Amino acid sequence: MFENIVVCDKDTGCLLAHEMGLGKTLQVIALMMTIAEANSSDNADVRRQIPARLQRLSAVIVCPPGLVANWEAEISKWVPNEMLGRVCAGTTPGGVETWAKEGGVIIKGIQAFKDMARPEKNVIETAATLVVCDEAQTIKNEKTGMWKAMTEFKTKNRIALTGTPLSRDAIDVQCVMNWAVPNLLPEGKVFKKEYDNPIRLGLFEESTGSAKLLAQQQVRQLQAIIGPKLHRCGISVISHEMPSKKEFLILMPIPPLQKALYEAYLDWQTGEKMGGLGPFELVTNLRPLLAHPRVFRGTKAGGKPAFTTIMESEIPSTLNDEMASNKVRVLIHIVEESRRLGEKVLVFSQSIPTLMGGRRRVEVIESCHGYQPHVRGKWAEWQDSLKDMRDMYVYM
Repeated sequence: MFENIVVCDKDTGCLLAHEMGLGKTLQVIALMMTIAEANSSDNADVRRQIPARLQRLSAVIVCPPGLVANWEAEISKWVPNEMLGRVCAGTTPGGVETWAKEGGVIIKGIQAFKDMARPEKNVIETAATLVVCDEAQTIKNEKTGMWKAMTEFKTKNRIALTGTPLSRDAIDVQCVMNWAVPNLLPEGKVFKKEYDNPIRLGLFEESTGSAKLLAQQQVRQLQAIIGPKLHRCGISVISHEMPSKKEFLILMPIPPLQKALYEAYLDWQTGEKMGGLGPFELVTNLRPLLAHPRVFRGTKAGGKPAFTTIMESEIPSTLNDEMASNKVRVLIHIVEESRRLGEKVLVFSQSIPTLMGGRRRVEVIESCHGYQPHVRGKWAEWQDSLKDMRDMYVYM
């Protein structure tokens, strides 16, 4: 980034394509701090290292809405004494004018940026000296509103960030790279003819030898063009520093109550009272059923007479007991054993009701072990509380 944004003798950008967890956010913050520190140096030789176009650092960070709070928190954590100037997510006419004259950082969610009032947006598009687009794969289509909004910036000092592989489609690469570095690659039909079509036609096993050879040739040519503007890293670069990972797939039978509900569900969904549900909805209903009967009872499908009759035949203690689900029994056992060993547990689920149901099961043993499980839904809250996991033993 420093090479392309600072050292290069003209306005240009780059794409940082590092997998999630490798510190793209921190790298951008470090670059901005480096520029700001050099600009404020008492040493004229140091100040001259920063080109005139960046001697006022007015940065704009456009990211998914759920990451706005994370950017604010990371800047607040790592940047001392407002080195970057005022950092704000909200904007006012006066605030934008101050940012344009004195520098600072504006952080906007994608939709919020697109919906900004035109006067303030005009100032930002004209005065910005550095633009960062987080999750840049969102601009991989030139027909989208996001692409049109992001291309209005006057500055060419642009950083695109993505943790999502772009190699599956040459058009994705072309769109993101041409935002970060305008006119780096041919546009539209020309790009399709020179790169996208030949590469696509040479990917198949049944492709001819000549088609495969041409595809490889065009890929190498494309890599040579974008290579100086692209830095890619996978998780393998830190794998040697990470503890070894072991995965276990545990298969277990379902208890009698779950089995009866499962069989009734199959009879119901193949009978006349399917209620117009599609196959995906029918499969989705099985997840809470196989998690725990109590979780299934709280769903729309679980309220059907075909299932309530079965559940009402059970005594309440059986329905609510962890023994009604082997999955919950194993979860409780893992939690108890991990607590005994002084280890921590992070529980993931595709279903919030299932997660909440699991929390109720875990809370049964809370008084025995003296800890509180936590459930989070919002991304910002999830990140904030996860950082404090040293005070927790179970996080859901």
